[in-house]
Amino acid sequence: MGKQPPKADQNGKMKVRIIEFELEGSDMSLQESLKSITAALSRPPVVAAPRLQQRVGTTRSVAEVVMDDSSEPSDDLDQVEEVEQEEESTVSAPAAPKKQRKPPKMAAPSLVDIRFDDETPTFAEFVEQKEPKNDMQKYLCAAFWLKTYKTVNDVSIDHMYTAYKVMGWALPTNPVQPMRELAATRDKRFSKGA
Repeated sequence: MGKQPPKADQNGKMKVRIIEFELEGSDMSLQESLKSITAALSRPPVVAAPRLQQRVGTTRSVAEVVMDDSSEPSDDLDQVEEVEQEEESTVSAPAAPKKQRKPPKMAAPSLVDIRFDDETPTFAEFVEQKEPKNDMQKYLCAAFWLKTYKTVNDVSIDHMYTAYKVMGWALPTNPVQPMRELAATRDKRFSKGA
């Protein structure tokens, strides 16, 4: 037997989601963006359960005051209005959103007293040959050039800062992060120095 069509007084429930995204950037940043979007969409919606406020000084809720049959109707309305006014005045502020954890404050990098134009090839010529496209590649170029042509054994963030200033590049928002990623166990292109 076939299903009967729903009656006019029945209500159905339906959800429709239509989302469109435009993303630009490198492969790594696009992957991170897609992971963030997927995580946000896969979270279940958070629905807060409604709370009944109690009258200050009693254990009776608004619903109990309204449903109390022992008093006269006019008293009930007065009590409900009184309770509602108290609820409005005692409603607590919504919980403050969680603060994002900021990275620890580090000392600003400083310039190192190294010349980048007294070796052959100069740092600018070396970078022109390698054509680095992102910060990780720029850090690798600077570290390789400093170790090979300037014999600097331990490259620090100050060396990277100086190289960026010499080339006129914009420093990343967290200048230590590319060094951390290059020294991480999954990458190992930088080894941890002394």
